Amino acid sequence: MNNTISIVLSPSVEDGKSLTNPELRQITRDYLQGMELSDHQYVAYTHSDRKHKHVHLYVNRINSHGEAYNDSYIGKKSQRIADEVAKKRGLVRAKEVQKVKEHSLKEAKANIKEAHLKVMKSKPTSFHSYTKRMKTIGVDVFPSVNKKGETLGFKVAIKGFEPIKASAVWRGMTLSKITPFFEKFDREAKEREERARVMQQQYREEQRKEAEKIEAERQRKLEQNKPTRNKGMRR
Repeated sequence: MNNTISIVLSPSVEDGKSLTNPELRQITRDYLQGMELSDHQYVAYTHSDRKHKHVHLYVNRINSHGEAYNDSYIGKKSQRIADEVAKKRGLVRAKEVQKVKEHSLKEAKANIKEAHLKVMKSKPTSFHSYTKRMKTIGVDVFPSVNKKGETLGFKVAIKGFEPIKASAVWRGMTLSKITPFFEKFDREAKEREERARVMQQQYREEQRKEAEKIEAERQRKLEQNKPTRNKGMRR
């Protein structure tokens, strides 16, 4: 059995910027007291990872009386005590952070959906075209490809968020839902190209006929304006 309990005390990013080492020590003591670990040996050190200050805590499961700590449901208890310490110290609580994250994620999904609808309105003719257009408005698309090279689905992401399944953004964003639109848009694009080609051909034919008509008229006038030859006198 592992006799060391490993814990990370992680304040919010904003709180971490202002908390001093003495304050972090007191937070650690409050936490240990709440967890009933005050009479256990422990080592704690502060660590800053990507500007996020937090405390790594290693606690001996055996207390000074030789008794082992009952760590049943320690995860739930740890969350509750950490929340109580944050409330006592006036810090951002985990529940509040979660609410902010949920709100931010909801807003991010709304922005991604809006970008998707805007791109689909531009009628992309392939998934590749869709991906490029999404990127131009700040949404990265990550296709899920199998060993055969077939695209099975895709994830999307905007700056500041991890990629999430497109179907989690909106059910209408699944690959199976949007692929028929690509095929439809591709047919329409080809039909437009064909109509444009035919119209261009007709225009050139009309121009040719008009040019021939003008040339024929010019030739007719030339013939009319030719001087008449005088016949010689008979002897």
